[in-house]
Amino acid sequence: MRLSVSQQNSLRALLVLNQLLETLAAAGYRLSTAGKEEDPAYVSVLDVKLTFRVKERGREENVPLTREQLAENKRLGYNRHRQRQVYHPTNELEISVFRLGHSYAEASTADTRTVPIETKIQAFVGRLRHLVIRDAVNAEIAAEQRAIVAAQEAERARLEAIRRAELERLKLVEEWASKLERANRLRALATEFESKKLTAPDDAIDATWIRQAADWLDPTVDLHWDAVDDVPPRYGGW
Repeated sequence: MRLSVSQQNSLRALLVLNQLLETLAAAGYRLSTAGKEEDPAYVSVLDVKLTFRVKERGREENVPLTREQLAENKRLGYNRHRQRQVYHPTNELEISVFRLGHSYAEASTADTRTVPIETKIQAFVGRLRHLVIRDAVNAEIAAEQRAIVAAQEAERARLEAIRRAELERLKLVEEWASKLERANRLRALATEFESKKLTAPDDAIDATWIRQAADWLDPTVDLHWDAVDDVPPRYGGW
């Protein structure tokens, strides 16, 4: 376990830690050591590994610069000497609990002006089970929320795929409609050619040719036009 206290208050910190470990043992939580020597010991609460830190709260004091230091800073034109902080022991202890491998404290208890930490250890140990259960419930809720979000995203993707497919079908139908419109215009022209017995100057285009072109364009006819459709595909540079 981690101790962060002044030398003069280290004995009390060790006694507090010992009281904590005895209270944990009495509550049925067995102390275990980690696989590596440098890793902290821990207790398992509902399969969650918890470790502890006893820390002394320090009182910070700003030490002002001396007259000589201020004068030297002024002479040099920059702050060679800076104000420093001194920490004084307070004998105010704090116990924090951590999940093994984590640096965020799950909970803590500490000395107050009227109540010493020794009288709070029993209640603090009693809170551990509730904390673990709370975190497990919160994790379960979060997992359910993630599942809901994933399902919503999957449904959105499914609907988006349907939308894209429908738009592709619409695009195809619009192409068919455009071809049918062109084909009908050609048929009207073929009727004019036929009624007026018209042909192109080179006799290559007449009413029959125009109707063939119209049927080839018409998506409802599916006509094979040899002169257009029988050209072999180009390979390489050909």
